[in-house]
Amino acid sequence: MKFRELEKSIHHKLEPVSDHFSVYIETDEGTISINPAQLRCAASLAKLPILIAGFRQLDKNPHLQDKLVYIKRENMVGGAGVINYLSHSHIYSYRNLLELMIIVSDNTAANVLLDILGVETINQLTKDADCQQSIIQRKFMDLQAKENGLDNYTSAYDIAKLLHLISENNKFLTKESQKMILTILANQQFTNKLPSYLQAEDEIQFYHKTGELQGVTHDAGIMKYQDKTIHVVLLSEGISLNAESERIIADIGHLLIRYIK
Repeated sequence: MKFRELEKSIHHKLEPVSDHFSVYIETDEGTISINPAQLRCAASLAKLPILIAGFRQLDKNPHLQDKLVYIKRENMVGGAGVINYLSHSHIYSYRNLLELMIIVSDNTAANVLLDILGVETINQLTKDADCQQSIIQRKFMDLQAKENGLDNYTSAYDIAKLLHLISENNKFLTKESQKMILTILANQQFTNKLPSYLQAEDEIQFYHKTGELQGVTHDAGIMKYQDKTIHVVLLSEGISLNAESERIIADIGHLLIRYIK
């Protein structure tokens, strides 16, 4: 598939719901963007800057990854993840919390890391990375804060910038931290969106993070095949049935798989 065919197919796929989608796809041949700077509810994509900030701390203090963190029952929250549902399991290493926050999108792990790192640190990171639409205003599953008008926001363009921090040389992360982050993203357990059509024989490496709330469905990541790379961000908001958004994102993922090969 040629780039222009990819671009035309994606625009055609999203035409009926374009107001509800933000898209930023960077390929070696060009960029496809739809509402890239539109402010969107971040959902669990807010965990990406936490992940980056967490590894920046590891760059400063590598021994921190083995530090044990005790989680009190009152600090555990529901929603995505496993920590809240495991019996007699309250102690995790710092590195384990980073892994759980991404591979099963664990909300408890994310909140504990927010406490360790500080919300101000995360928001300063996104500011320094020129992510102008990104901000964390509440913890995960803090419904009271949400009712009071506080939420976490981002844009497709901002998430693409964070993906570049993970994949390219920069002042924010060492190569070793980038390598560890990519390993964690590759172990993502939620694969029903962009990589839905991916087969082992495709030999495509995919590093990604999803996000989901009622009426909000996201997926963003880095696809690599031989010497080709795609940075892809798809954010959807305002479509009542998440299954519809998931299907559209999966179909675009299928197009990207055909294109990159």
